[in-house]
Amino acid sequence: MNSKTASSIPGWYVEFQTNVLKNLPRPPLLSQQMAEEWNKNGANLKRSLTDLIIPQDKEIKMIDWGRFTVPPDYDHNTILARFAELHKDWYPNYSTYLTDENFSNVSAHLVPGKEYFVKIFDLGYGSATRRNEDIVDFLKRREALFVGAQGMVAVFEYCTNNRDGDRGYGPLTYKSFVYSLDVRENLWMDPVGLRNIPRMHGRVQGSPEFTLEQWKENQSVVHTSFLCVTECNEEITVV
Repeated sequence: MNSKTASSIPGWYVEFQTNVLKNLPRPPLLSQQMAEEWNKNGANLKRSLTDLIIPQDKEIKMIDWGRFTVPPDYDHNTILARFAELHKDWYPNYSTYLTDENFSNVSAHLVPGKEYFVKIFDLGYGSATRRNEDIVDFLKRREALFVGAQGMVAVFEYCTNNRDGDRGYGPLTYKSFVYSLDVRENLWMDPVGLRNIPRMHGRVQGSPEFTLEQWKENQSVVHTSFLCVTECNEEITVV
């Protein structure tokens, strides 16, 4: 039993949890070795159960890139300036507004040395547009951390420094632009009063981009994907 009181847990959830436990595979179908492997990796168990139980929108394609580790020298307050100094000339299209100051209100800061999961959600299947508020809610339901331009740069640099076979630059070489969304009020407001979303295309072939797109009520999602960084929570909580 965790620290929550029984009264704070809705009855429908207790019933659901009981049914899940009743229907878990048992020996001999489940071997001790299999059970111990799951015990060692509660995060993967949580993700697998979530993907199984929560219905997925058929118009959404998910790329599960796996884990990435934030470098120990990561500095949230200076990473965009450092990234611009190192890589700006490599980007034919690089927004000068992508600064640490402009994106100082980002919702979540990555922790140096910590591991996170990275997923890319392609919402462009079947629909030409989606409401940005709906996309934010979609990511919140998947426990996304809104890590801003800083988090996008950290993922990109990790990919370039830790190439693994055909991963190349990892999730940011996906066929579409990858956006790093945040709640509207935490995005940078440009001189004409519009909020802006960081986006990157780390093309191996062609011209890579690190630019901004203005927040619109209805976002075009054709050739558009969204970065989803989540905690690596190894704990399994049982009521």
